Amino acid sequence: TQIVAENLNGSSGAMQAPIPGYRDWLNRVELSGAGIVIAICDTGVSRNATNNSNGHVDLRGRQTAFIDYSGGFSTRDTERHGTHVAGIAVGNAATGKREGPPPNDFLRGQGMAPGASFLNQNALEGPWPPANWGTLTHDAVTNNAIVMNNSWWDGGPAGSGYTENSRRFDQLVRDPDPDTVFSAGNAGPAPRTITPPKEAKNPIVVGNSLTFGPGPVDDIRGISRSSSRGPARDGRLLPNVVAPGTDVSSANAETVDDYVLMTGTSMAA
Repeated sequence: TQIVAENLNGSSGAMQAPIPGYRDWLNRVELSGAGIVIAICDTGVSRNATNNSNGHVDLRGRQTAFIDYSGGFSTRDTERHGTHVAGIAVGNAATGKREGPPPNDFLRGQGMAPGASFLNQNALEGPWPPANWGTLTHDAVTNNAIVMNNSWWDGGPAGSGYTENSRRFDQLVRDPDPDTVFSAGNAGPAPRTITPPKEAKNPIVVGNSLTFGPGPVDDIRGISRSSSRGPARDGRLLPNVVAPGTDVSSANAETVDDYVLMTGTSMAA
């Protein structure tokens, strides 16, 4: 969170690092995510339908709806992926646990928009790929989401170019979904390894940059080797942006009060 906010210690080179204080910074800029609904289109989140009462504590009380694509089979996030993504987006670090002693006493599970709500779509636990991609974006926008996180790929090979599914998502970003975010894929480090349908033109495609924590110190300007690279096959620059997605601490679906480190463009998106 502090790397994205550019709240760094002011040094240069590999030792440039974030400093604690993200919540105070959000208060100063009067920006928390309050009033915003983010669609998490993934493997489900924590305890799914019962999240507001017994899901991960960082997410309780802020799930606006749960849309089940599994026919009742999926009662919780057994893959852990969707919970981790949701925690990065909207987690409020309610447990108060810290990453390490000062000066690395960052709150564990601190999300980018801790005041936002989320829509839980467990699409990856239903038939995949879906018969109609528009079902996912329609469900998001009719449940008041204005941002949709899609940290998945359609199953095609990396570097497929501007595919039929890419074109479809270009349409869906405009109607009915006003804003869509895609992870770039984890097929790097070779060039032209963006996974489909992410060579689309309208979604925001996000690559995985390095982060900083109490453990090994990485140069936060670097890109993870696994992060898919551009350019698109037609020469466009991709991904559009990068964000920290390496060893990110976020909500653990297997518990309601602990965290797990995960890496990938999903975490960056």
